[in-house]
Amino acid sequence: MASAALRVLSIVELLEAILLHIVTPPSPVEDIDDPRCASVATHSSSLLTLLSMSRVSHFWKSTIDQSQAIQRALFLTPDTASGSWNASEGGARPVLNPILQARFRNYQFRFLPPHIPMEQLDHRHSAYLVITRADADAWPQKRCPNVLDRMLLAQPPMERVAAVIWERSTAMRTTVPVTNKFFGMRIIDPNRPNGLTLGFLHQTIQEQLAEDVTINAIKLITP
Repeated sequence: MASAALRVLSIVELLEAILLHIVTPPSPVEDIDDPRCASVATHSSSLLTLLSMSRVSHFWKSTIDQSQAIQRALFLTPDTASGSWNASEGGARPVLNPILQARFRNYQFRFLPPHIPMEQLDHRHSAYLVITRADADAWPQKRCPNVLDRMLLAQPPMERVAAVIWERSTAMRTTVPVTNKFFGMRIIDPNRPNGLTLGFLHQTIQEQLAEDVTINAIKLITP
């Protein structure tokens, strides 16, 4: 029995199918947008479990690294067939990275409320998150495993986000220079035009926060 199981797990195609079965997809219910909901937590946990499978053996790691289907499921490779940000196309809504939602709940990473008419959003799905200075400073310690840096924010990927100052320190703005260069800023990764990663986003935010110490929080929204 054991030898039969080992033979199955030594076949790339079968191992890939078994590993993909670990992933619990998000709930299809469109109005579940709370990042604290059970569906998000379950999806996040299944992805972290799949990531941990890389430590089983070199063969398992190689299978996970070389499988396009697994890489898409892990938000490491763009999946343009999984949905669309253009609501008028009638396809499935994009899937937000559940690990970012579940492990970094302060970010409030979610879609805009469904009561906002699509006409106001140019018939596009729109998501947002808020990153505070404290959260940005904690990212290097909380991003373990390091693979999170390479993960996309969503599938299909977000190609860009607009950044606005969400909160300023009223105490510090009277004693230090305040910059307005951040207003209307678009964040795009020139080295990866097909999607923003968590690592690049946090690096960019940390650089902007270092330039203006009066900023307490930044809101990012898909344009």
